[in-house]
Amino acid sequence: LCARDAVELFRALVPVVWKRELESNESSRASLLFHNDCIYLAHHLVLLGHAMRRRCAPHLANIVITIDLVPAFRDQARAVLDAAVNRRAAALASKVFGSDATQVEPTSAALVMLLSDRATLAADEFSSLSQEWSGLLSQLVFRDAVLRVGNGLIGRCVKLLCVDLPKPAEPLQPGEL
Repeated sequence: LCARDAVELFRALVPVVWKRELESNESSRASLLFHNDCIYLAHHLVLLGHAMRRRCAPHLANIVITIDLVPAFRDQARAVLDAAVNRRAAALASKVFGSDATQVEPTSAALVMLLSDRATLAADEFSSLSQEWSGLLSQLVFRDAVLRVGNGLIGRCVKLLCVDLPKPAEPLQPGEL
């Protein structure tokens, strides 16, 4: 077993052994940690590949490489992160905009009250989610993930507001004046 095999085993076994934790709707912690591990290993595989290439005999320089593993680790990191963000965004949207939201008359004061209550709930849930993720992700990845969840919530709110609104009048055709 060489270092390359150990790294490949990590990438192959962790998703199988920790499947339930990686697919959890309650917490994204395992998914985010696995994402970070994959990014960390990809970074070090690049460094290791360049370092070993310089140290190897010329006829082995193209054989003893680890750089070819980098795209697989990056792809797996992105897939795990995307799945975790999508699961949490869907769970948060479902919690904030439950089925009762579609049963309110879109022009009524009840809708305004419902949206006000849901906005407060969304802010609390979003704050909790942000605290959980901020310590686990780099700033750039954190900002991207939080924006994706926030955009999903805003989209659901706009969709709720636009339910059953009257359609705009058809534009006049030439000669109809």
